Amino acid sequence: MLFKMVESSIDAYRVQFIKYELIKGFTEYLIKVIAPGNISFHLRDRYSSMRNFQSLMKKNMPIRNFRGLPSFPPKKLFNNTDQTFLNQRLKSLENFFNNFLSHPEIANSNLVLIYLKEKAADKQSEDKFTELVDYLEKKATKKSEIAENIKFT
Repeated sequence: MLFKMVESSIDAYRVQFIKYELIKGFTEYLIKVIAPGNISFHLRDRYSSMRNFQSLMKKNMPIRNFRGLPSFPPKKLFNNTDQTFLNQRLKSLENFFNNFLSHPEIANSNLVLIYLKEKAADKQSEDKFTELVDYLEKKATKKSEIAENIKFT
């Protein structure tokens, strides 16, 4: 499913990593997303999935979009369930994603919407995601209408 997007900058995304939970040997993060239109919802995701998402974005976007952004928090093989380490990783992931999603070309990517949809934490978050897509489509339509009006004036 592809989403109709605005080609110029959209309102910013902001994320807040709320907490983490250790589940069967891995860590799952609960993330609050405040999306364009001030629409908020929650995601649940693992470090490895977030890393894969970031790698996918890098493969599908020009490298210039990643200049000046912080590096993705590094992988740790041992003691990666230590509470001090996990608290630091939580902060590092939040910092990374806030910077990453502040870049207009990244924020406007359909891959971001696909990721957000796949990681919605619950039914309420899925409903809010649908609200976000509606908001972005209306904004894109309005921008197209304005551009058409400018052409004819």
